Amino acid sequence: MDNTSIMVVVGEHQWTLQAVHLACAVARSNGSEVVLLNMVPVRHTWLLGTDLGLVDFTIEDQIAIVEYAQIPTMYGVCFSVCVFQYDAYVSALLDAAEQHNAQVVFALPPRRLVPLWHKIEVGWLRRALSNRHRSLYTLEQPDDVVKWAPLITLAPDRAVPLRADEPEPPAVDRFPVSKADDCPE
Repeated sequence: MDNTSIMVVVGEHQWTLQAVHLACAVARSNGSEVVLLNMVPVRHTWLLGTDLGLVDFTIEDQIAIVEYAQIPTMYGVCFSVCVFQYDAYVSALLDAAEQHNAQVVFALPPRRLVPLWHKIEVGWLRRALSNRHRSLYTLEQPDDVVKWAPLITLAPDRAVPLRADEPEPPAVDRFPVSKADDCPE
């Protein structure tokens, strides 16, 4: 890829660590740059682009950025860090992807009180990025994935270990079965 980048939007700690590792692996294989983007919400639109707009950019956020910035160094990948103020998440993320020429975007929109709204926002973002020939990866599992669970579980005190000299499992107690001779006529 010529002059393109892979953008990772900083979010929840574990999610961001996983996304940065994936982005660095992809960037190393195709020679792209990784952009670590910390999106900071502003309290009012008038604060966009001002120092007052960075009130919600905390020391913890800055320490986390330093931790995330060590990962591309381990992979030997070029990277940059950007702090981006916004008042509307989806449009701001689209603008950031355009500014950094990001062909791949790892982002997870913030959780909302209504889970359906989160799904709608992810759908809007995915569609808007694909219209601009960019890809969105959220690292979320789809809802239709069936999770495996055992049908029967044994309590730890009821489980009987098998021994090498005993090829068959131990016999299970059975309910007494009445014979035909015991039946009253």
